[in-house]
Amino acid sequence: MTNTSQTPLVSVLMPVFTNSSYFQLALKSVLLQTYVNLEIIIRDHTPTNEVQHLVEKEYLPFSAKIKYIRNHQPLPRLQVLQQLFNDSQGEFINYLMEEDLFYPTKIERMVDYFLNDAAGSIKLVTSYRQPIDEVGKAIPDLTFTKRRHLHDVIIDGRAFGDSMIVESNWVGEPSTVLFRKCDLVEPFGQFGGYEFESAFDMGSWMTLLSQGKGVYIADTLSFVRIYPQRNHWRTRMGPIKDWMHLISYSQSLGFLKNPSLLHKNVIDFHQYIDSILEDQQNPPSLDEVNYLLQCKKSLES
Repeated sequence: MTNTSQTPLVSVLMPVFTNSSYFQLALKSVLLQTYVNLEIIIRDHTPTNEVQHLVEKEYLPFSAKIKYIRNHQPLPRLQVLQQLFNDSQGEFINYLMEEDLFYPTKIERMVDYFLNDAAGSIKLVTSYRQPIDEVGKAIPDLTFTKRRHLHDVIIDGRAFGDSMIVESNWVGEPSTVLFRKCDLVEPFGQFGGYEFESAFDMGSWMTLLSQGKGVYIADTLSFVRIYPQRNHWRTRMGPIKDWMHLISYSQSLGFLKNPSLLHKNVIDFHQYIDSILEDQQNPPSLDEVNYLLQCKKSLES
């Protein structure tokens, strides 16, 4: 694809919170994309000027695709992602977290599915992503990264969503998924008016899948970096609140209609709650205990 007049603009949205060395690798992986019509929007939320100096010296003079924005006030992580969405001008959106990497043909392969979808029924495209460690070495798959299909498949949105709810977020992190901007009818990280505290991406994937189909590409099109500090900002109660809303609201949209899937999800959720209640090394507070017991009671009703 070389004729930008015949290809829709794709916005690659890059939040930077901590790591300038990982960020530079991520940015290079975007600049190496075979898809030409890109805008790259960077929001720098780091406490130093290191990323700013790097971008202004090494990249802005040489690429008109890049827009750099410095956030001077501390903001919640989700709000930064929402700002980036509002900054974008593209027809399509793909986030790229600072730790992750794109394969060179990622955007081109994914956009092709939308361009060949005359009915407009496809709402997101994802792919297998290869987990890597701190130094970029491939590591064995985790439960949520395992390759789900040997060939590309188009899947009904509700079946896609059910599998993600019951098994794991195998749709992927924000870096993994490409979607059409106009299809995300709620702010990024929201689903049914609820703003997710932990699983921001799942909230938006469910919003998209409630409207149509998803595509899974079997080839490796991105790399997710797994290291101890990746999700240091998450709290252990955030996933509980997210899943309580997810289970309840998704059913109102036609997800989890199969009783066995719903039962499995509830059982797994019970076990997760019990693991927090029984944590002797980091026992929950009284308020947390009361909330967790309330959740268990709600699930049993």
